[in-house]
Amino acid sequence: MKGVIINHNTRYIGDLIQLFKGCDMINCANFNLEKVEEYDYVVLSGGPTTDENFDFIKDEMEWLLKTDKPIFGVCLGIQILCSAFGGEMKKFDKNRKLNENLKFVDTNYDMAYNHTYYFDKIPNEFIGEIKNNILLWMRHKTKPIIAFQGHPEITKDGDKLRDFFLTKIVEGK
Repeated sequence: MKGVIINHNTRYIGDLIQLFKGCDMINCANFNLEKVEEYDYVVLSGGPTTDENFDFIKDEMEWLLKTDKPIFGVCLGIQILCSAFGGEMKKFDKNRKLNENLKFVDTNYDMAYNHTYYFDKIPNEFIGEIKNNILLWMRHKTKPIIAFQGHPEITKDGDKLRDFFLTKIVEGK
């Protein structure tokens, strides 16, 4: 199985590459539908954004709605997915940076968070968890998509979330 990381200019790209060893990487500015289709799965990185409408990745968002490829979203990745599937993004007054407990598939994680934007509702086609009015994770009901508001790539045991994705979502597809 071969994956690709779509880098949205995250400061944690080295950690994400380390977590998903062997994946290729492309920058979101170079998104190419034909190229992305060559891969078995896609990782959407975190990253900063000043474009709350995501106009800078319009083609990527249109593709996300249509694809059946397995997708793993991180921080900005969950925000991109929520926006693509009709959610309304909200903004904190200041950056939210902390470690906080996340329970996912009967396992607790001390998830690292570093974000300014968030969603307080789960898009219709997804299941997930909201805590303190913040969507922490979501999984599509029928498509192989999973995403986290936090950063598994800098979270202790983030490899367990990656392994869940690779074995249950990618290989289980």
